[in-house]
Amino acid sequence: EQITRLQSSDALLRMKLGQRYEWTGHPNEAFDQYAIALQLKHAPAAEELLRLNPGLYRDVELANLLSANRSLVDSRKHGRYLAGLFANVNEFDTAKGYYEEVLEQLGEDVEVLHEYGLLMLDLGRLDEAMVIYDRAAAAKPDDLKTLVATAEAQFRANRFDQSLKTYARVLQLDPCLLYTSPSPRDRG
Repeated sequence: EQITRLQSSDALLRMKLGQRYEWTGHPNEAFDQYAIALQLKHAPAAEELLRLNPGLYRDVELANLLSANRSLVDSRKHGRYLAGLFANVNEFDTAKGYYEEVLEQLGEDVEVLHEYGLLMLDLGRLDEAMVIYDRAAAAKPDDLKTLVATAEAQFRANRFDQSLKTYARVLQLDPCLLYTSPSPRDRG
């Protein structure tokens, strides 16, 4: 009972209370305590929130907390997750910034470029998507996932001749795709 009557300014005790809630099967209450600790500028709380969030469906709340406390979040470690989180809550420019940060750190990582390109494709930013897929193709020219996504972006941009050529290249690399219905999301 004493631990539940904490002063709101004690971040370490909020962290301990969050752990206790986790251990007793109350993840939402744990999230609330870690959120308070983060608001009190306790950096380890960001790690706990990022770890705990999947499955709680509190993306909007987490995104708001992380935006308000960006300096406490290790974007080098969590940049890819943060890009996805901010995309999920429709903060696309923030997501784009995190993708660029990750790519600056990792170089032209084809998987990251593919995710980033899908975001642009979903937003209808077809020219941006194609530039991103061109970067991925330069890093790994015969990557089927990238080629299928590129062909999809070209098709959506009414560049049908280019799209047809790209799909022909895909089939040249993997003739089995002729008998399936590839999607930019499920190849690779």
